[in-house]
Amino acid sequence: MASADAIWRTFLQPISARDDNSALMWDVGILRPKETGIYGSKPGFCRMHQLITYNGICRRLDCWRVAAKKHNSVHLDLDAFAVSEPSFDDLKTMADQLACNYIANHGLQRTRKAIRYHILVNPTGKKGKFRAVDWCIELNNLFTKVINGGKGSNRTVDRIILESPLVQVYRNLHGAFE
Repeated sequence: MASADAIWRTFLQPISARDDNSALMWDVGILRPKETGIYGSKPGFCRMHQLITYNGICRRLDCWRVAAKKHNSVHLDLDAFAVSEPSFDDLKTMADQLACNYIANHGLQRTRKAIRYHILVNPTGKKGKFRAVDWCIELNNLFTKVINGGKGSNRTVDRIILESPLVQVYRNLHGAFE
């Protein structure tokens, strides 16, 4: 939920984040043209998660469309590519090329962007110790609940950890990395 909220705050809410045609709001205009106002204000949990899912699918399919056209210029779209019945080896080769073109070459640049947009943080300041910001927020929430949570059976550390599995996952991973 925190990641979806961070995506909204970074890529949809600010007017400046809508300037170019590669912006997420442009995709909203294609996927949900009657709901751009809702996505610009406060879309809510379900809408944001649907947008993230559908936009990711569309972006990946577009990468495959471009790769199919590079593979054979006759394939103007994915339907034409599918009709050609490509072999499994061709698909594996294309998948490797997609990974090299869209993931491996841009990894460092994307990491820099994630840090700049505060999607990744480095709470310890040590090299290679980056964490997703929502994990750090959850850990902070745990400490806040433990310190200021009050008394009673619903305010024990065991109960809070039981209700916040992401916190326990973060703590386990943090321990494993150290």
